[in-house]
Amino acid sequence: MRNYIFLLLILFVSCHEEPKQFVCGTCEDQIHAAAHNPDTLSCNGKVLFRAHCASCHFATTKRSTGPGLNGALDRIPGGNWKYEFIRNPDSVIKSGDGYAVAIFEESNKMQHGKFPQLTNEEIDAILDYCNASHCQ
Repeated sequence: MRNYIFLLLILFVSCHEEPKQFVCGTCEDQIHAAAHNPDTLSCNGKVLFRAHCASCHFATTKRSTGPGLNGALDRIPGGNWKYEFIRNPDSVIKSGDGYAVAIFEESNKMQHGKFPQLTNEEIDAILDYCNASHCQ
């Protein structure tokens, strides 16, 4: 009986795993803190890109699910187009915008994610990061 209890104790201890914590918090805490620090926002385009864009885009010119984002500022329409498209691409596509429809068609009609939480400054930081020479 004593051996049985001992084995159960070992099994419980070896199978019980706590969520991984770091000295400075979780990974999500670090991303949020870095991405939302207005003093270093221009340096955080990489963090924002990895958190919101990297699952479908490369920061280079290479195509993934979506187009490569290096050089995007030279390709996209001006004004607030980039903010409107990134926050709510469906409405821009449904409006008949030629460039948005073309991207949609080139991506096999794959829906682009909506990112209404991103500020203009954060969107600019992402695109500035992707347009940097190290991303070519």
